[in-house]
Amino acid sequence: MPSAVFTSPRQLVSKYVSSKPLTTKDAVHRTARNRLLPVLRLCSDVLEYLFLVAAAMEHSPASLRRSVMAYSQTCHDWRIIALSSKRLWTRMVDFEDASRSWNEEMLRRSYPLSIQLSYQADFSRGASSLAFQLDQLPRIRTYSLGCQDIDWDVLVSMLTRPAPVLEELYITCYRTFGHNILTTPILPWSLFDGTAPKLRRVEMKECIIDLRSPLLRTLTALRVIDLSYDNAPTASQWVRHLRNMPSLKELYLQGAILPTRFHSSIDKSSDDNPMPLIDKLNIEAPLTDVALLVRNLPKPTKSQWTLTCSNASPGSDLEQVMDVLSSSIISINQHDSAGLAHLLLAARETDIFLRSEMPSTSPQESEPEIGISVSFHTPSFHLWETLFPAVASVLNTIMPKITSLEMILPTINPSLLSLLQRATALTTLVKLSSKMTRDLIPQLQISLPSGEIALPALESIVFTDDKSMWGWNYQSFLGYLRWRAQNKSPIRNVYFVGCLILEEVANELMDLGVTVHGNLEGVRWQNL
Repeated sequence: MPSAVFTSPRQLVSKYVSSKPLTTKDAVHRTARNRLLPVLRLCSDVLEYLFLVAAAMEHSPASLRRSVMAYSQTCHDWRIIALSSKRLWTRMVDFEDASRSWNEEMLRRSYPLSIQLSYQADFSRGASSLAFQLDQLPRIRTYSLGCQDIDWDVLVSMLTRPAPVLEELYITCYRTFGHNILTTPILPWSLFDGTAPKLRRVEMKECIIDLRSPLLRTLTALRVIDLSYDNAPTASQWVRHLRNMPSLKELYLQGAILPTRFHSSIDKSSDDNPMPLIDKLNIEAPLTDVALLVRNLPKPTKSQWTLTCSNASPGSDLEQVMDVLSSSIISINQHDSAGLAHLLLAARETDIFLRSEMPSTSPQESEPEIGISVSFHTPSFHLWETLFPAVASVLNTIMPKITSLEMILPTINPSLLSLLQRATALTTLVKLSSKMTRDLIPQLQISLPSGEIALPALESIVFTDDKSMWGWNYQSFLGYLRWRAQNKSPIRNVYFVGCLILEEVANELMDLGVTVHGNLEGVRWQNL
C-alpha cells in the first residue's frame, strides 16, 4: 500500500519540509487531485475487502498493527473506510502485548462483533487483567488462555457468565515452582452458567472440566493432556463420559487416563446412550486402557486413528488393538479405486510401529482420507522380538490384501518370513534398506509347498539407501533378480530415491530386464 497518494501543488514541491500550513485553496486542490487517482476511485466495499485480505496476510501482531494503522492514516477517504470496518479492528485486540487503553479502543471500534482472545500468563499477573478480559465474555468467539495455578480460583470465579458466541476454548494451567498443588485443577460443572450453546472445541492442558457438564454435549472436538492421577478418569469412566458427547468427532487423550494398575476395579456401569462416531482419534495410554476404549468405540468407515500403547505384552488386549488395524486396512483396500493397501512395519529396541493410510483424493486436503497408526511400547529393551510374533499372528489375516510394504526392522524375526509368505498381492517393497537386502532377500528365494514362490506378485522395489548396491548386498540382490526371472516372476522396476549409484550398476540392472527409475544425474566420483 502507498504511503502517499496525492499530487502536491507546485508550491509544495520542495526538498525542504515547510512548516507553513496548507491554505484552503491548496487543500481543496489536493483533495480534487486525489479523487482522480485510480486507487481512490475504487468503491468502498472493494477497498474494505482489500484491507481485510492484506491484514490476514500479516505474520506478526507488530506488522499487522503497522499495516492497519497505515491504511487508516493514508488519506481521509481511507480513514473513513478503515474506521467503518469493524472486522478490521477485531484483529487488533491484543491482550498479550498491547496496553489496556489500546484494547479498550479496539473493543470499542469492533463492537459488537465477536472477537478472538489469547492470553498466556505463565507468571501471575493478578486478577485485574483477567477480569478485564472476561468482561468481554459475551463477545468472545475463540479464547486461548494460560493461567497460573495460584490464580486458578480467581479464574473459576470469573467464568460464571454466559458465553453465547464461544466456539473454541483452550486452557492451560501453568504449574508454579514451589507451589505444592498435586491435584489437577478442575473447571466446575456450572461453567459459563451452563450457557455456551455454540461451544464446539475444547482443549485442556494440566486441567480438566467436570466431564458431567452439559456444555460438553455440543462438542465436536476434545483434547485433554497431562492430568495428575488424582483427577484423571479411568478408561471405563471415559467411556461413560463419552456417551454424553453425541456430537464428538475428534478426541485426543495424552496422559489423561488413570492406568488400570492404580485402581482395583473397573466401572462396568451400563448406559443406554450410544457412543459417538469419532473420525479423528489419538490416544496415548497403557495397552489395557487403549484396548478398553477401542472395544467400546464404534469405528467410522473413513477415520484417522492413532493408538499409542505403553506396557505392551502379548494377549487379548494386543489382539483387540490389532483388530482395529486390520479393519482399517480392509476399509482402505475397499475404498481405494485401485484396490491398493500400504503397510509400514517398523521396530526398534522397545517399540513396534505399524501404519496404513489412503491419501485424500482432494488436492486441498493434506491429511489422509483413511489412516491408522498403532505403536506398542514394551517396558524393557529388546522385548520387541518377543512381542513381534503376536503382532504377526494378527497380521496374517490381512496380509493377502497388502499391495505395498515398508519394513524398518533391526533383525529378521522368524515370524516375518511366514508373514511374507502370505503376501500374495504384494507388488512393491518400499525403502528396502541395505540390511534387508543382505539378510532378507536371500531368505525369499524359496518355493512354497503350493509350488509358488514367496511374493509372487512383486514387481517393484524402492531403494533409499545406495549401500544395497555395493559388495555382498549387491551380489545378493543380483542373485534374487536372476532367481525371480528363472521362476517367471521377474522384478520389472527398481527405484532409487536419494541414491548415487554407479553407471555400470544401472546398466547391469537394465541388462537383466529391469527398468531403472530415479534421479540419476548425481553420480559417484567413480563415474567421472
